[in-house]
Amino acid sequence: MEASYGKLFHLPPVEDTCGKWNQQLINKLGSLYCYFEEKNKSLPNGINIFNKKNGWMEEEEGLQPLGEYISSFLVNSYLVKNITITCYGDMSNSEDEDNGGDDDTGIITYLSPVNIVIDTIDRNYTSIINKEAISSIKTILNHPAFNKCTSLNDIKKVIPTIQNLNDRFDF
Repeated sequence: MEASYGKLFHLPPVEDTCGKWNQQLINKLGSLYCYFEEKNKSLPNGINIFNKKNGWMEEEEGLQPLGEYISSFLVNSYLVKNITITCYGDMSNSEDEDNGGDDDTGIITYLSPVNIVIDTIDRNYTSIINKEAISSIKTILNHPAFNKCTSLNDIKKVIPTIQNLNDRFDF
């Protein structure tokens, strides 16, 4: 999991406006397998995702496909990411005492909500989900919001409690 992610948000799906590509992605994600294992450093909630059943998985009773509801949530999820950009060029107008206005570089850091599933999906994959997107799904499902989840039903119960991205500035 990336340590640079923060709060989890979602956008509720809008009925009848999902689009063909988006619906195909939701269907593909829905066929991924979810397995609950021991919590560890890389899977703090113990939630793991697999593209297909491997030999050892055939006997596992706890292995279930994600399904459409969870997949739709994943496609509409946003994690706040700490983004750092190094700027090159004339920074002579900078009032930063550390660089004294003489440095030609600067660093800008900001927080931005990022849809990491859409951001990492390989649009050239036609039948399976790429490793980077699976890693993004693991990051979302191992977010602290899901820390008490031990089943897909638990995940489904938590999803409605995730804050709407559009309401993040309401006070």
